[in-house]
Amino acid sequence: MIAANFYSIAETTLTEFFTSHGWSLAARGDFSRQSEDGLFLFSLDPLRGFERFRVLVGFDPLDMIELIKELFGEEVQPNQAGFLCGPYLTPAGVYKHHGGYPCKSRVQLAASLVQVQRAMEQHGFAWLEKLREPAFLAENADPVAVLFHGYAWERAGGHKRAAESYEQLWQQLQEMFASLSAREWKAVQPSMKREYLWVAGRLGRQNELSNRFQSELNYAGRAV
Repeated sequence: MIAANFYSIAETTLTEFFTSHGWSLAARGDFSRQSEDGLFLFSLDPLRGFERFRVLVGFDPLDMIELIKELFGEEVQPNQAGFLCGPYLTPAGVYKHHGGYPCKSRVQLAASLVQVQRAMEQHGFAWLEKLREPAFLAENADPVAVLFHGYAWERAGGHKRAAESYEQLWQQLQEMFASLSAREWKAVQPSMKREYLWVAGRLGRQNELSNRFQSELNYAGRAV
């Protein structure tokens, strides 16, 4: 069964390829390359049953990485926080959706890995380099990831688009917190409180809830 050997086969094939382009193996199925302004990411994503796999690629600017750490904690790796832009590498380009490459057998996997390398050389590396441009990254940012979509537009100078995303997130958070039960309130994670405070700061909002979250986080910080 290919599932037991998927990562070892893929990494053996891809390591030499990525090393020749200045990348390195970062974790199981993940390759990365650090640049002076951010981190390039490549991740294998086998689908259930290991009959197909997808390839996710992305670029996280340094300030975006710092924001991820600020909100979610130092221990969270960039690819664990998701990919900012539609990340699927296909033989034709990088898109928001892709059915994946076949890998039911060693022969299929080997052929698919050749396709992946060809796709990276033909358009993958160039697309990742374009993401270093703030405007291009903002234009391709996933609007579902509202906070990061807004921040991508802010750093690109698109302040109106950024404000629209922040306002959308603010309304979502307001509605979510208004609907929580007493038990659910106790389970609210610090990252959610930090996210609320962050967007409140971006919009210049301060209310009873933001004051409460700030006090709780300050208290937790002193208790550590």
